[in-house]
Order: sequence, then C-alpha cells, then structure tokens
Amino acid sequence: MSFWASGNGSFRGSFLLGGATSGDARVNIGSSGITDVAGAAVIKLGEGTLGALSNWSIGYNPNFTPSYVELLGTVNGTILDTLDANDHVTGRTVTFSNGLTGNGSLVKVGDGVLVLNGTAQAPVPAEGETAAVPGFTGTVELREGGLTVKDSSVIGQGSLLIGGGLTVNVTSADGYVLNAGATLGSTGIAGGTATLSAGLTLNGGALSFSSLDSETAALTVNSISGSEATEVRLGVSSLETGISYALLSGAGLTESSFFTLGGAVAELYNGTFSVSNGTLYVNLSDKEGLLRWKSGTWNTESSNTSWSLDGTPSAYADGETVYFSNGDGVDKNVTIAGNVAPGRINVSGTGFHFYG
Repeated sequence: MSFWASGNGSFRGSFLLGGATSGDARVNIGSSGITDVAGAAVIKLGEGTLGALSNWSIGYNPNFTPSYVELLGTVNGTILDTLDANDHVTGRTVTFSNGLTGNGSLVKVGDGVLVLNGTAQAPVPAEGETAAVPGFTGTVELREGGLTVKDSSVIGQGSLLIGGGLTVNVTSADGYVLNAGATLGSTGIAGGTATLSAGLTLNGGALSFSSLDSETAALTVNSISGSEATEVRLGVSSLETGISYALLSGAGLTESSFFTLGGAVAELYNGTFSVSNGTLYVNLSDKEGLLRWKSGTWNTESSNTSWSLDGTPSAYADGETVYFSNGDGVDKNVTIAGNVAPGRINVSGTGFHFYG
C-alpha cells in the first residue's frame, strides 16, 4: 500500500482503523506493507487489530517529511498481532519507521517482534500560543512476544509498559533515558521480572508498577544512572502495609532519596524507599488522618466504632471520605444499616462486598 506522491511531492491517501472508543475490525498486512507515509498522508489507528501475513513495515521516502502514525484507541487500544495470520505458528517482524502521535494505546501481542524506529511527536506551542500542544502522550504496551525500540525518543512523553517475563530491547548504545513527562513500567509480576535490555538514565520521568512481589523486582534494567526526581506509581488493589516490595533492579543503583510515591497510592500510603544490592524497595505504611473500614456494620451511630482512624477505633459521620483497603482484621463483607451519605468512597482493596 503506497501513499504515493505526484511530481511535486504532494503525498495523499489515508488509512483509518476504528475509532477512539469503538471498532473491532482486523486488517492483515502482507510484505508490501505501507509505504510513502509522508506529507499529508494520514494513518490513524484506533480500536481494532493489525495482523501479519508476512514481515511488513510502515515507512517513508527519506527525501520527504514523514507523517506520524496517530494512535486513537483508548479502550482496548490498537492490537498489533505479529503471529502469522495464516499458519498461526510463525512469528513475524513488523517495523514502524514513522513516529507516533496521539493519546491512544498500541498493544503488542503474539509471537514475533515489533520494531519502533520512529521519533514520537514532541509537544510544541501552537502559532500565537505559549502553552504546549501535546505530542505523543499515549501508551505502547508489550503483552506478548518481543519489542525493540531505538531509544526513548520512540515514546516521547508517552508510556512504555512491559509485561512480566518479557523483554524490550534498545538498539541505541546510549540506552534509555526516562525524561520528564514520560513513564516506564511493568504490567504484571506473575511471569517474572519485566526487562528493559539497556542502561536506564533517570531524568525526571515516572515509574509505574501494576503488581508487586517482595522477592522479584517488577522491572530489571542493565544499569541505572541519573538522580533526577522520579515519581513511583503503584497499582493499589493488592498492596499491603509492612511489606518491602521490590521495584527496580539494575547495576549502579545505590541511592533512594530521589524516589517519591505518586498517583493514587500516595493518597492512601506513605512510602519508605531503600536500596539493597542494586534493587529499589518500597515499604508502605498507612497515611495518617484517613477513616478506614475495619469490621462490623456501617451506620451513622456515634457509638459504632467499625472504623479505624490512625489505628484508633472510630465512628463514621456523613460527609466524610471513607477508605476500604487491604489489611489485617479487615472484614470485606460490609453491611450497611440505614442511610449513609459519605463525601467520597475510595475502594483500593480487593474482594469487598457491600450489602444493605
């Protein structure tokens, strides 16, 4: 599929897959791939699947300015399946030479490798404006198979997420720089540590881990350098206090002072970071001043101390923010008696059931 140019270099043509929130079409592409994606040529990838009949690529004539591949899908994202759609055995290689833009997700599945060699669109002010217009702020997720990126410019100010037990290879000798505005993380620990096969430079970005273990680091890299402030975001559903969770492992990591807890978990917990043998750990403790559910009946009686406030049995009053999180002695079957009107309900734990 060629987005050809006329003699004056005027490219035209478009390829659209699904929308931002809907679409389930699958398009299998063969060895001819998609070429000459430059100038006004448009590729927009929303909800749906791109498959492979052979190795294929998206590319452009280097004599012209390349177009970006815009990611639109924000529900399931664009699924890129590199397992051969005919024989269902052969892992194919799909290469993007054009950079990414948009706020959607690209999810790599199937045996085979996705190679990202483009440079993501950077945020730039619009004409006459001082505020930056977003560049690529979406997500690239490795769920199955392999992923190769040239360096962190592929992601720009977006997110790179690696499944447990999987590896992202980086071809640049300079490694991977986690810049401000960008996120690097893992999406599961069940398969083992996620691996970024490169040196990691911490330059003000964020780390994100959806599930954690006390023994196995959620993310392993070749080496770690840099000491810019780095926010750490954690999936809150399975967390418990008093456990040292292993987050990030790499040669050269000796300091923990520039890591801070961020995101939703920072509302619930205080985090104490430490480093041992090149691995970063965090130990969580309950944040002060939060009314947390313990056990009993939820009602508005002032004598009912079914809640805990900083470890002290406490009563609930309408208008308060209430928290339901994992912990010792927490009854996850919550019976509500009468009418209650909390200001806000925060459920971060798993397995809660509400009755009444």
